[in-house]
Amino acid sequence: MFVTGRMVALGLVTPAVLLVVLSAACGADQRVSVERYTEICADGVISATQLIDPEEVSWGAVLEIGEASIERLQAVAPPAALDEFHQASLRTLMFVASVAREQPAGERANPLVLGFDAVRIATQLKRAIDDLPTDLRRTLRQAGCL
Repeated sequence: MFVTGRMVALGLVTPAVLLVVLSAACGADQRVSVERYTEICADGVISATQLIDPEEVSWGAVLEIGEASIERLQAVAPPAALDEFHQASLRTLMFVASVAREQPAGERANPLVLGFDAVRIATQLKRAIDDLPTDLRRTLRQAGCL
C-alpha cells in the first residue's frame, strides 16, 4: 500500500491512516467479526504495499488509492466495539483524500500540505484508538493495523 513503514517514517501518513486504507480493502454489508476486520486490515496492507513506491508517492496516487479505500471502507460494517474507531478512521482517510484532490496529481506528496487540520483529525483518531479495549488494541496491533 502507499502507506508503509517508510511512509510513516517520512511523516506522510500515520499508522492510523494506514489502518484506514488497509481496512478499506474489504466490502461487506453485515457486521464483520473482529477477526475478519483484522484480516481485512492485514490483506489491505499487503495489497497496498504492492501498488505504490513509498519513496515516490504522488498526490495522484494518494488520491486514487484513498478514494478506492473510502468506497471499500464505507461498505464495511465493523464489529460494534470498533464503530467509533472505524468512523474516525474513515474521517481521517476522507481528509487525506480531500487534501490530495486539491494538489497537482503528479507532484510528490508532502505531508506538510496537510496542515494543522491534520493534527485535529489525528487527535480524534488517536482518541478512538485509546478508547478501544486493551485486547482490541492488541489484536489490531498484532495484525499490523496500528
